[in-house]
Amino acid sequence: MQAAEEIQNLLKQLEQTNPTNKTTEQMMVAAKAIEKIENNPSLKEKIINAAQEAGLATFEKALDNPAGAFITGAVRGWLEAENK
Repeated sequence: MQAAEEIQNLLKQLEQTNPTNKTTEQMMVAAKAIEKIENNPSLKEKIINAAQEAGLATFEKALDNPAGAFITGAVRGWLEAENK
């Protein structure tokens, strides 16, 4: 799943300069990733489409990163906003 790979790459980049040993640190990295995604409308749309097509649970498993659960929460919010 290409969208999940793009998120994983983004998280790896952020993890190089930000610690992720604690849950709060993982949340901070996830928040930075979410901000970057929200500032890139085409990437955000790609992620939303991938989550809709694969299902949110499958998308979360594809992320395979501790910060992924936080990002999945944001994706869930974006999906709910799209469905209103």
